[in-house]
Amino acid sequence: VVNAIRQTFPPQEWETAFLVAAAESSGDVNAVNAVTGDHGLFQINRGNFEALSRILGVPINEQTLRDPLLNARAARILWERSQGWTPWAVKPNVFSYFAARDAGRV
Repeated sequence: VVNAIRQTFPPQEWETAFLVAAAESSGDVNAVNAVTGDHGLFQINRGNFEALSRILGVPINEQTLRDPLLNARAARILWERSQGWTPWAVKPNVFSYFAARDAGRV
């Protein structure tokens, strides 16, 4: 998991990416949300499979998203397209903490 994040995200995002993956899947590459059908480390939503397949040039599906590197690559694309972590339903206080820390407030 750590290697996939380090190979995919810029160094300044490693810590946040790890926390997002931990919050979304507890670091379980086989995690599947029974309600939404989101898959893998970063809980990639089915609604993104087709576009991500085109962009990455490989099939994106329930099986391929078990690969931590491919899941992280898919997450990186979503992160870039949204210009941040907004696609993930992680508690805002995680990001507030990092923003405060980076600003020297904690």
